[in-house]
Amino acid sequence: VAESYERIIDLLTQLEAAGQSDAARLQTLDMLSFQINELEESSIRPQEDEGLEQERSLLVNADRLATLGHDAFTALYDDESAVLTRLGQVLRRLTDLATLDIRLATHLEQLNTARLSIEDVAYFLRDYVDGINLSPERLQSVEDRLAELDRLRRKYGTDLPGLIDRLAELRQQQDALLHHEEHASKLRESLSLELERYRTLEIKLKESRIAGAIRLEAAVMKELADVALPNARWQVGWRPQSNPALAERLEKAIGMSGPPPRRSGSEQVEFQFSANPGEDLRPLAAVASGGELSRLMLVLKTVIAPSTFPRTLIFDEIDVGIGGKVADAVGQRLKRLAGSNQVLCVTHQSLIARYADAHFLVSKEVVEGRTLTNVSPLDTEGRIEELARMIGGENTSPSARRHARELLKSSDGDQL
Repeated sequence: VAESYERIIDLLTQLEAAGQSDAARLQTLDMLSFQINELEESSIRPQEDEGLEQERSLLVNADRLATLGHDAFTALYDDESAVLTRLGQVLRRLTDLATLDIRLATHLEQLNTARLSIEDVAYFLRDYVDGINLSPERLQSVEDRLAELDRLRRKYGTDLPGLIDRLAELRQQQDALLHHEEHASKLRESLSLELERYRTLEIKLKESRIAGAIRLEAAVMKELADVALPNARWQVGWRPQSNPALAERLEKAIGMSGPPPRRSGSEQVEFQFSANPGEDLRPLAAVASGGELSRLMLVLKTVIAPSTFPRTLIFDEIDVGIGGKVADAVGQRLKRLAGSNQVLCVTHQSLIARYADAHFLVSKEVVEGRTLTNVSPLDTEGRIEELARMIGGENTSPSARRHARELLKSSDGDQL
């Protein structure tokens, strides 16, 4: 549906452009012709700038390259004490030695191979030096070409391959304007066909959403009683959405009436909630308290395949107005959710805190007139002490500590 919507917007925009006035069309054609001529005359080749940069580097350093190349050639070949001259002397002596001792034959062959390789390098250096371009005119020409390519890159905001693609796009736009009536007719036909395709896709999307909503409502309602919302109702609502500006554009372009397309379908999905019997269902965000929202979020995250989109989930006030069996059920769901997500929960309930994989104590103190918040990780004994405080208040008793220890044991046998 989203892809079809984007296609509709693209076709509509092209159709509106094709329907511009003759004066505006001529003005656009003039601009396109200028840009096309500019890019055609530049005769841009892919990666041309890379070759020119390399050539410029050679031209700038031509004198030094020639000097170094000539010196290396002279040292290898064209000098009384050249490497090849001295190597020839060594070869003659080694040849004489090999006639007396056959063991030197292999080394003689190696040395002769080295001489041939050195000759190859020397001949290359000779030709390399002869081929060095010392022309200031060529250097200026390369500099000018690089400056022109850089100007075109900055003007059109792209690299050389992008400039080549841009030229093709400009030619297509020019052709469309030159044959605007035929082009507009094809666009209107394509737009009408795409709108039909969109409607078909939108119906399938709505049918799928309704089927999914029925399953989701049943799953959520089944869980609400376990999180202390036994009388609550929750359902998926549908709110029609419109786009007057797009409707006006489509009516003007092809005479279309009726609701215009939207990227996410014609209806807006809205979760509705009622906490108590006799109350009407209203948008969830408008009626649910903080604690109710946290518990509803816990239920939703639990029933909609939580491992599909793992993320960090934060629950605060989730324990407001609950205790006993309900608090324990909330703790179990949080632990299950933490199997595939990072779950952070602020709680004053020992029956929830006992399921945590990591427990942090948050406290406040006043230091030099300023209130500071401390967050401290608790080890096993620290957890027992804190759970006991949650159970029995500030003056923890031995029985409260025993109870806290049992809570940890029963929540996870590996805790202790």
